[in-house]
Amino acid sequence: MTKKDFFRIVIKLFGLYSSILTIFTIFPSVYSIIYAYEGFQLWDFMIYVTIPLFLSLLFLYALFFQPDFFISKLKLDQGFDDDDVKIDSNNPQSIIYFAIILIGGYFFVSNFSPFLLNTHFLFKNSIQDYSESYFFGEDLNDYTMKWVQSLINLSLGYLIVSNAQFISAKLAGKKEEGKD
Repeated sequence: MTKKDFFRIVIKLFGLYSSILTIFTIFPSVYSIIYAYEGFQLWDFMIYVTIPLFLSLLFLYALFFQPDFFISKLKLDQGFDDDDVKIDSNNPQSIIYFAIILIGGYFFVSNFSPFLLNTHFLFKNSIQDYSESYFFGEDLNDYTMKWVQSLINLSLGYLIVSNAQFISAKLAGKKEEGKD
């Protein structure tokens, strides 16, 4: 498999992930916009419903059917030593390593935005005048729990990616390379 084929697969998987998110975020938002406002005009409908829906569907179409456009514009297939991605099917450690990188990367990427958002909310609320201890006091804020959860998941994702070689060696039952 070439690097370009690999990135095609990754972009199409991202398109699948984005389409699932679109179904569960944009379509309910459109539904709530249409039925929440009584005096909904045609111009409002075009701005708030049609344009975001059209742009998201256009982006999903490009992800599924035009991945080479993203590969060429982002120059994803350039700068590698060789053109092939070698995953030896006889070597389970390489497959485990690849899976660990994907899982750790997902943990990191999916929790980075919530971590920043909850950090912002915690900072905003901490500068307000509260008489109680804010962070781990009796009144534990919902943002605090979400912040702690996203921080733990972010840290786990980083640790999984940074130690993927060691983890894959342990899961495959082999000694780590360079150590006896």
